[in-house]
Amino acid sequence: MSITNRIFSHLFLGEFGEVDQLDYQSLIERLILFDRFTLSSNALQEIPHLIRAFGYDGTRALLKSDRFRIHCDLAAVTQIGQYGYRDVLLPLGSYCFSPLRLVDHRDYISKCFEEIEKAGCVGGRKMIKLKEDISRVLIPHSNSLGDQAVEKLNQDLRDDHPVIKDAVLLTVKKQRQIEISREQLLLKIEEIREKEFRVETNLGNLLDISEEEVHSCVERSLLGVAGLNRRMEDMDFHEAITVFRDDELPLFRRILDQLVFKLQPEAVNRFRRVLSFGDFPDLSAACAAGEVSLQKVLEIAESPECQDFRRWLSEVDSISDEELQSKFRSTKEKMLRLANGDTGKVIRWSASTGIGFIGTPAVGIVVGLLDSFLLDRFIPKPGPISFLSSHYRSIFSKNTQLQVR
Repeated sequence: MSITNRIFSHLFLGEFGEVDQLDYQSLIERLILFDRFTLSSNALQEIPHLIRAFGYDGTRALLKSDRFRIHCDLAAVTQIGQYGYRDVLLPLGSYCFSPLRLVDHRDYISKCFEEIEKAGCVGGRKMIKLKEDISRVLIPHSNSLGDQAVEKLNQDLRDDHPVIKDAVLLTVKKQRQIEISREQLLLKIEEIREKEFRVETNLGNLLDISEEEVHSCVERSLLGVAGLNRRMEDMDFHEAITVFRDDELPLFRRILDQLVFKLQPEAVNRFRRVLSFGDFPDLSAACAAGEVSLQKVLEIAESPECQDFRRWLSEVDSISDEELQSKFRSTKEKMLRLANGDTGKVIRWSASTGIGFIGTPAVGIVVGLLDSFLLDRFIPKPGPISFLSSHYRSIFSKNTQLQVR
């Protein structure tokens, strides 16, 4: 299984900690477009949302699928220089970074289960089965998560990597709505002791801010780089690509070479582009209304037609909008769907065995088999647009409203 066929990401919309709305659209897209989706879970708070949208049975079907895993753990990078965790307190402008991990992962998961029960979506024997299903797909806890991210940040500081200055410039722009150039910003980084760094900068003069504000700005910038390093560590740990926010992409480009950068999950954007030319229901709204079958999603995701569609999608950038629009209008595609459906098979078999009514029945059947082979050889199977119009459309309830364009 290639790394490009696996994806690791969260599902809650908004900033971390806001758990009111689940990104149902991304869930369905990732199940269809990738071989495996590993959910970066926020204390398993996604589970009640899944049950409300897809039902208890639909949620259990997802948890039993080989296409789905859950990573429910806490591992981050924190700055400890001014908090006495080492033998000395570092002055402002100096920094020391450390991994921040769970002490008791088993207890953490147990408390997550308690919160699911409190949500009131399921209880009794159903909750017992749900816990068993969740436990089966949980990624085992690692005591080393975060170490790689800290080591990478320390090395970036030693090397005076360009990403450090980029991060400071982005932080200034984001926090203070002020743009300064790389040439204006001066940074001098020195490792004063092992894994302890002093960062001297002219931000105070450039922005007319205090020493505390300068320290905070640089700290936030370095933690931003550490956060990206954690995401890269997750990619390595899960052997999967991940999703980056638009404001993270400039730093991401600095950290990774162009080859790796192309591993971004572009399939999702391509998929949404193709769907925009057809009359399909709004995926997010349909999920929220309970009108999408997760069982059906998992079924079509395993189909050979889905694999063919994904291969076609990887090359769709070369197809113009006009061509895509015409494909959805194509009568040929409709005929192919009919010809390759059950009704079409019966019609073709009846036509090709017609000779049996004239000559020897056995001869008619043989000719019929040969004829069917030739028809399958020269009339191709339904294409990618047919996959969307039949397989993809089948995940929605019959009463689901089409999207108004």
